Amino acid sequence: PDDELWSAYFHHAAHLARRRACGFLQDWVAYEVSLRNALAVARARALQLEPTDYLVAPDLAQSETDFLPIINQWAEAPTPLAAQRLLDQARWDWLMEHDHWFSFADDELAAYTAKLMLIRRWHRLRQDEAESPPQGP
Repeated sequence: PDDELWSAYFHHAAHLARRRACGFLQDWVAYEVSLRNALAVARARALQLEPTDYLVAPDLAQSETDFLPIINQWAEAPTPLAAQRLLDQARWDWLMEHDHWFSFADDELAAYTAKLMLIRRWHRLRQDEAESPPQGP
């Protein structure tokens, strides 16, 4: 059910991007689907499962991005939080490359919104870290 929900989400976003002619949103959907599917493949292989059973909206993925470096870093992260931060940094880097800064177009607003969502998550994670008790050795 979770994969179906994510698939519906990404297909709706892609449909909206086409309908509104929002190139940034189209590119973001392709990037995010590709990154999520690259992670799904890595997780499935690590668990000796069939990777294609865990792909979400593969028809929306892009093929030109090489996610292997970030997947390798993610797999070697010492904690799940460190792994999430690596993925979020990759997302941030992608947003910085595609934000159409000072274009005053809808794509710039969409990129700005995506950045705000990441910043909000980082703030919540830091807040959770500060409030959680220290971990033992």
